[in-house]
Amino acid sequence: MSLYPEHIHRMTTASMLREWREHGGKYRLEGSRCQECGEIFFPRRSVCGACNSLRVEPYRCARTGAIVAISEAANPILAGMGYGETMPRHMVMLKLDDGIGLASEVVDVLDPSQLKIGSRVRMVIRKHVRESNLAWQYAYKFVLED
Repeated sequence: MSLYPEHIHRMTTASMLREWREHGGKYRLEGSRCQECGEIFFPRRSVCGACNSLRVEPYRCARTGAIVAISEAANPILAGMGYGETMPRHMVMLKLDDGIGLASEVVDVLDPSQLKIGSRVRMVIRKHVRESNLAWQYAYKFVLED
């Protein structure tokens, strides 16, 4: 038995610069909004994909939404990648309240029959992966609203 039972995500040290750049998207669901046409994007972009404008600004996406598709990721490949301690994982496609489409995991589901298309969810921050220096990385996931 290992001292740390979680799977090590990668055997190299995480780039602090990359972590800092992705901080807004991983912890605040921060995307971009075009000042010209109003289109919103997640993850963030520096150029609008609709009108090619360079006038984009940070945009905090909605933290609540509804499930539009469900997939239970209970296969041996994920278990071999180190996700065996969290099986089964409930991966869903969401539509946030501001229209953004997003793939994520729904956690804290005791009974899989609770997951239904149209169920309301809200964002939470949870442990994601463990780095080679044994530090945890966190990221957004979703839980069912009461």
